[in-house]
Amino acid sequence: MTSDASQTRKHRAGLMDLLLVLVAIVWGSSYITTKTVVIAAPVLWFLTARFGIAAIAFNVYGWRHVRRATRQTLITGLGLGAFLAGIFVTETFGVKHTTAIDAGFLISLNVVMVPWVEALLLRYRIRWPLIGAMAMAVLGTVLVTSVHGGPFTLNLGDGLILIAAALRATQMTVTKRWVPVDRMDIIALNGIQFTTVFLICGVASVLTTSSSHNMTVLHAPLFWVIAAYLGVFGTVVAFVVQMVSIQHTSAARAALLLGLEPAFAAVFAVVGGEALSVVAGIGGALIVAGTLWGRRAEEVRRAAMDGDVLAPTSS
Repeated sequence: MTSDASQTRKHRAGLMDLLLVLVAIVWGSSYITTKTVVIAAPVLWFLTARFGIAAIAFNVYGWRHVRRATRQTLITGLGLGAFLAGIFVTETFGVKHTTAIDAGFLISLNVVMVPWVEALLLRYRIRWPLIGAMAMAVLGTVLVTSVHGGPFTLNLGDGLILIAAALRATQMTVTKRWVPVDRMDIIALNGIQFTTVFLICGVASVLTTSSSHNMTVLHAPLFWVIAAYLGVFGTVVAFVVQMVSIQHTSAARAALLLGLEPAFAAVFAVVGGEALSVVAGIGGALIVAGTLWGRRAEEVRRAAMDGDVLAPTSS
């Protein structure tokens, strides 16, 4: 019986690894597929479609949870949803104005930004491994962006992606420190978040659309296929897989597998017709290595935080 139970656990762990890699593949493909759409379609309308589909699918999946959501969960979901809308609007406009390769590499910098945001907001001390990880990631950023004509030449899209990465890092820090999500129904919370993003983008779309806009692109099948693909698989399914994976694998292993996203982003972008220079490829590899190193250093730091001098001095 023990052997059978062990085999079952290994089988489930292997299945979760596969599903997490598939999520990383979907996320990696999102940059070139999004760029394919937003070159012609308004960004806000695309996000409205994507999160409208995600909100419907997720709320159908978790309707019983959403229906029983507490007032605190509702308020928290609305706040986090507004923050999430800001992240996706910034990131998607960034994708529109840069290459999918740059976007995939640069957005992953949010991992190494988290400790620095915590140092700023919570007054944590930064240890040398995190400084090394950030230095490696910054060097990679210099190489990736050098393809635009200089040693560190940010175009509009690169700048927006870096802002989105900083916003992601800030959201992670604020959520972990001040938002009691561990005492809330996480399914209801995310259903409310996705709905909030849909409503914000929908209202913004209507307010910013003039009669001169050519909206025929919204009737194109490709627009809705990609919106559905990212809404269902890139948002709803990805969340469910991450939620289930917590029960069958370690957080470190899940983070490592999901950290493959920028590598898949580069592969899909090249398949989609973008060019990856040797210099940009080296830069991307340095960013990935820096984020993985930073993630590991952050895990060590957090493990040492209980009763340690690294505890925050603010409350």
